Amino acid sequence: MCVLVLFGLSKSSTLADGALWRFEALEGLWGGPRLSQRAHERLTLGMHAGQDALVEPGARLLFGDSHLAVLPASLLGGAHNFAIGGQSAQRLSTVLPRYASVARASALVIGSGTNDLAEGASVEEVLLAWDRLLDQLPEGPQVLCIGIPAGVGMAGPSDRVSKLNQGVMRRCIDHGHRFLPVTPGQGDWRTVGWARDGVHMNTEGAQMLARRIRGALAQETPS
Repeated sequence: MCVLVLFGLSKSSTLADGALWRFEALEGLWGGPRLSQRAHERLTLGMHAGQDALVEPGARLLFGDSHLAVLPASLLGGAHNFAIGGQSAQRLSTVLPRYASVARASALVIGSGTNDLAEGASVEEVLLAWDRLLDQLPEGPQVLCIGIPAGVGMAGPSDRVSKLNQGVMRRCIDHGHRFLPVTPGQGDWRTVGWARDGVHMNTEGAQMLARRIRGALAQETPS
């Protein structure tokens, strides 16, 4: 019977997609990354391995989740974007040592934590992942830490996001790094809104984030 089911799934992408959707719905009951996310990260990490070997000394590198992954290199002054949509800070802290280009970079931009919370991790667990991330960074590159977007109209647990951002900011400053808060609907970000999911920023927000990162890197990186 199992063989027949597997054969049927192999012959129909629609059936396979439906089965995957139902399986992932069950996976969501116990937290952690879903099957499609794990496959996405494995595939992307494989491509990154080839890119990593080609990164020249003095490059500016981005690591994190979809808040950074959406930003094209053309808006970042040529920085190389290694961010992966859906990746958690916990998994980033595990795979970051694979990137040899980190040691020869001039600047590193790191923003992560949204997906940890979405997968059920506590704020304390995410901050421990950030501790691991910061502790393994080399001394040479300048480092810019990016806060999780948090502001008026956001979806999800704003109190947890605020607590996480505060903890990340303290840790980054303690390591001598800069921290960039991202606050749609507030202050300099007051004209920025949210995408439909209430988690990601709209196009204007992504553009502003890219400008802020580019400006910070221009200040930090020697000419």
